[in-house]
Amino acid sequence: MKRKIFISHRRVDQKVSSTARMIANLLKKKIINQVFLDVDTNYVRQFPDRLKEEIEQCHIFILVLPDDGDLNFLKEEGNWVRREIE
Repeated sequence: MKRKIFISHRRVDQKVSSTARMIANLLKKKIINQVFLDVDTNYVRQFPDRLKEEIEQCHIFILVLPDDGDLNFLKEEGNWVRREIE
């Protein structure tokens, strides 16, 4: 059975988390699954709608936290990672 995997990560200066990219690449190589990382996809529909759809359909949700351990960004109501977790 194929499992859909969603990787939630925080971008810094519009750059994808290197940890999230590494996890996505390893999963794509080692496991026969569908891996969603928001930088790998063209958005035909609006961004928030696509993210919600991908999260609702995923079997596995991976949360990649920043290397520096600073989680203060999660206090911001409009933060995308926070919204994905909610």
